[in-house]
Amino acid sequence: ATALVALSHLADDVGDLIAELDVNPLAVSTDGCVALDALVIPHAAIDAATRALEASLAEAEAEADIAELHLSETNAWPDAFSASAIPRSPT
Repeated sequence: ATALVALSHLADDVGDLIAELDVNPLAVSTDGCVALDALVIPHAAIDAATRALEASLAEAEAEADIAELHLSETNAWPDAFSASAIPRSPT
């Protein structure tokens, strides 16, 4: 019960800074309990990762737009493949 109370105090004190908290495993004995491993992910890390992902997506979209623009400005089908360049059989 002491561990849960301490975790509750932590959440009360800095809960607005923590996005995720994972305690696993928690070893329990007659002397008490101890967290053998814990992972704390602060909101700042989530926010930074979100900004980085959004920037990466925006960059990829801009590159795709540039590639599409380049294709539309160049002749994607060389003259050799145009309908007027195909030899016709005499009728």
